[in-house]
Amino acid sequence: MKIIHTLPAIRRSGGITLLQNNLFNLTCNIRHQIWANKIPENIHFHNADILLTRHSSVFNFYKILERLKKENRNNTIIHIHGRNGFFVLIAAKIMKIKIIYQAHGYYYKLSRGKVFSFFQNFVDSCLLKYSDFVLFTADGEKEFALKNYNLNPNYKVIYNRTNPPLKKSFSTIISKDNPIIYCLATSNIHQKGLDRQLSLIKKLKFLNNKFKLIHYFNIENQLELNYLRNKIRTLGLSKHYFFKKASKNVWDEIHSAGGIILSTSRYEGRNLVIQEAFHNMVPVVATDCLGQKELLKENHAFILKENKIDEWANTLNEALSNQELISKKVQKANNWILQFGDMKIYSNELFDCYKHVLTM
Repeated sequence: MKIIHTLPAIRRSGGITLLQNNLFNLTCNIRHQIWANKIPENIHFHNADILLTRHSSVFNFYKILERLKKENRNNTIIHIHGRNGFFVLIAAKIMKIKIIYQAHGYYYKLSRGKVFSFFQNFVDSCLLKYSDFVLFTADGEKEFALKNYNLNPNYKVIYNRTNPPLKKSFSTIISKDNPIIYCLATSNIHQKGLDRQLSLIKKLKFLNNKFKLIHYFNIENQLELNYLRNKIRTLGLSKHYFFKKASKNVWDEIHSAGGIILSTSRYEGRNLVIQEAFHNMVPVVATDCLGQKELLKENHAFILKENKIDEWANTLNEALSNQELISKKVQKANNWILQFGDMKIYSNELFDCYKHVLTM
């Protein structure tokens, strides 16, 4: 079996982390190839060849066809990650190669309040309708797509997962004299709601002036990094808001210093950072947006309600000070997340989908 993964760009993100784990787990009798539209970062993928294909450009459509002509249609699957693979979908249909679409693109319906363009809607509809199989990583994703496009494709919801840490014992005590807030959003200012996060931190200063926020960011993304730094200076947050390079050892650093995780996202898949925080028994403060809401229910976290933005600062301040409530939430969240298992279970479910699609 050969799986061709099409990606918009190779850069640090939750989706890339998920793919890296799957490639590590899915090695038996599977060959993987990655087609990247852009490669701005040098990231290692186990058991996979990486090609710079620039497949989102119509001018490269003929090259895509030529590549697919060389594939064995009986044992090859195209796994499209996001709407960047639209022209790959067309080429695969011509060559009669099976397609799995891991849905992402339709979130643009929520972006910046702009009218959703006809072309964007057309692309999303085609990907959902004409792919042989559609994968969703969260119930919210599925419900949003089926409702907005009035389609009922062959699909499966496979909850993305994270691996429990090796360490079994954690301290969830938050320092009253020097509380720390962590943000692990490495890019995507609008989706991750980083503009809203800055506004929230400014309001928090009036309630609690002792805290600091440490933002683990992809410092190679200079455009967004410079924008955020300028906003921090403008809002007078330079003594509270600090950037650090995104690190593989981030959870060890968080455990060492203590603190809480903050997510002000406008929309997500099934958020990996929040799941990792649950596994690591780190308190979470997050918006109840599409893709995160189902993780936060049943008192698992401090919830920033989308329809009550004026209350966010009070909610965040409580998360920094109410130790009894913190302890209850992290224990409940940890007990809940353990029922879903680890990344190997996700990969096994994905492998079953691959086998099913080949026999369709």
